[in-house]
Parts: sequence; C-alpha cells; structure tokens
Amino acid sequence: MDFGRPLGRSVPLVEADLPVNLLSYTATLKTNGQVAIDWTTATEQNHDYFLVEKSTYGRAFTTLEKVMGSGNSSAKKNYAATDKTPINGVNYYRLTQTDKDGVSKMYGVKTVRVNKKMGSLGMYPNPLSGNTIYVLLPVNTIEKINVRLLNAEGKEIFSRFYTPQSNAVQVRLSTKPIPGIYELKIEGYAPIKLVGTNK
Repeated sequence: MDFGRPLGRSVPLVEADLPVNLLSYTATLKTNGQVAIDWTTATEQNHDYFLVEKSTYGRAFTTLEKVMGSGNSSAKKNYAATDKTPINGVNYYRLTQTDKDGVSKMYGVKTVRVNKKMGSLGMYPNPLSGNTIYVLLPVNTIEKINVRLLNAEGKEIFSRFYTPQSNAVQVRLSTKPIPGIYELKIEGYAPIKLVGTNK
C-alpha cells in the first residue's frame, strides 16, 4: 500500500477572499470643529457600499453617510465622510461594509471627544419677571453643566446641575429673584448679566 498518496479525491484548501481588505480607519477632530472619518482599502471584491453611523452614547446609531464602494478593485482606494455637527462631549462613529450579496461586516467603533466650550451664552427672558430662565448654549452638549446665579454682591443664590439633551436648558429658580442685577455663570463660558424686575 502506498501511504504517500491521500485516499479519495484530493480537495485543495483555498482561503476565501474578503470582500474588502481594509488598510486604515480613523476618526479625527479637525480645527474647524468638524470630525473627519477616513478609511482606505487595499482591494475590493463584489463590494457595494460603506455605511458611516454616529451615536452620542455608543448604543443607538444613526446614519451619517452612505458611501458607495468601488465594486471590484485591486488598487488602493481612499474614502471619507464628515460629521459637520458633532456634539460637545464624546462622539461615537461606526463603519460597516456591505457587499452586493447583502452580507455586512462592521469594522468597529471610533470615539472622538469634542470640547467646544467657547462662544457666548444666550438667555431669555431678560429682564426676568418670573422664576424660569431658558439658557442657550453655543453648542449641543450631553455633558453635565452647573448653572449658578449670583447677586450684585457676588453671593451665590442658586446652583444646580443639569444634563442638556440639546443646546437649550430650562432653569427653574427656587424663588422669583427680587428686582436687581444678577450674574449667571456656567463654567467654561463667559458670564451673562440678568436683570430681575417686577414687570
């Protein structure tokens, strides 16, 4: 018996080609405050499109941009998407590739921290006749902020933490301020003057 020959039909082992050979994948905060998502492929086979998604908590993702692939390519290809309105805080980005057969592959999640504590606060009504103030932040944020109100002598008469869901925060003061000049402060922003009135 010849033990040097395999029994039965010989079947060569062939490694299946991946639809996309990804070389790099990055998410970067630019100087203009936008986030650039860039990735590069070495080869593509039967490739349909990329889906770039974003999330503010890293759980529920929404579509940021759909980028069509090259189909079949043996040359290096560069791709990019831009988040023009990232939130203040941690932004999550997910890249998924889908081939023409509908099979998808996710390439992981990238995070970018945006710290845009700049610009001016807005507020209304001002003058204030009641005890409710609406504070407008210059950027969207989900980070906790401390809203403080000081009287003309610099004494703190109100302080409370809020977690905004947008750039607007409703602040309900404990009591209606007596007529006078006040200062509203949030760390990282320029303070604004508030006028209390009986009107």
